Amino acid sequence: MRLTEFNLTSTSLYSPPTTHLGFISHQLYEFIHRLCGQVVTTIICVVGIFTNIVNCLVFYRQGLRDRMNLCLFSLALIDLYLLLCIFATFSVSSFIEQLDESVGEEYLIRVTAGMSGIIYAFRAASGLITALIALERCACVMLPLRATSLISTRSTAVVLTSGVVVLQVGFLVVPLEADVALIDENETEREWHLVPTTTAEKSQLVSEAVVFSLLNISLPILTFVVVSLATALTVTRLQTAIKWRQTSSSSTCDNGRRQVALTKMLVLVSCMYIVTMVPVVTIIVCRLLVVDFSPYGHHHTLYLTCSTLADQLPLVNCAFNFVVYCTQSSRYRAYLRQLLSCLLKNGNQFPVFSITNSLTCLY
Repeated sequence: MRLTEFNLTSTSLYSPPTTHLGFISHQLYEFIHRLCGQVVTTIICVVGIFTNIVNCLVFYRQGLRDRMNLCLFSLALIDLYLLLCIFATFSVSSFIEQLDESVGEEYLIRVTAGMSGIIYAFRAASGLITALIALERCACVMLPLRATSLISTRSTAVVLTSGVVVLQVGFLVVPLEADVALIDENETEREWHLVPTTTAEKSQLVSEAVVFSLLNISLPILTFVVVSLATALTVTRLQTAIKWRQTSSSSTCDNGRRQVALTKMLVLVSCMYIVTMVPVVTIIVCRLLVVDFSPYGHHHTLYLTCSTLADQLPLVNCAFNFVVYCTQSSRYRAYLRQLLSCLLKNGNQFPVFSITNSLTCLY
């Protein structure tokens, strides 16, 4: 099976043309795709699953009635689901391929057909929550006296829940438009492919309008622009706010220092998102401007190779926000030390009971 049917940067689920202009060979693309899918993605997912579980525990313990804790908890939870889905799709298939290549390839193509829309939706939701965090912090810096009344915890929860649900419903089109088919079968080779369903052929215009134009192009670009502008405004305004707080009373300065530290941490979270999304957005824009730079064009191997490499960066962002929290937040480190002390205290017990007792100690 050619591993060209699924890519996070593109909703293309079908095989590209067999001819290309020679920038990158199919063999090189296959090697890069397998290296990323079997090694790089697996490492990122394993690390990210662990770190996001820790993030969820810490932010839940800090209290979800605070809107920022709620946003950070939701971001960690969505990133956890995203990494679990990707691990179950690509990493597990690579493990199965080591035992039986044909079974592993069939598993990959079948799980891809069912999980692709969910993966797209979770990645879009992660970006949406990051944009909400950037906007909330921008509002707090620009309008410090009105931010609490403008943005409540309840309204934040409604926006988060509604956004995730709407994205999941919108991306339902992706698995509905593809089916698994065994194209060739002989004694030495079995070719599994994703092919258009009857529903996809009848609703092609709707699918392209909703999934391709709106969700897979407009939404990532809009999210990227919103996070970039909100972060730039926050940084600019923060410099003025720091100078003003230095002239205030000591109590105000203490509270101001905590707010500045929180804002710096959230700005770093936004900056990580911006940096990791630059290649993805660049590929989307290039695809719009260059006709042959697409899964169907003559430069399809170059497009798919660039997309495969670019897709790893948002996963890095999902997995390593933990580093930002640890280095920038003393409160996060305090709760993390409490969690680790509980784990070490119960470390000699059976693992299941150790985890249970540790969580009981933490909460």
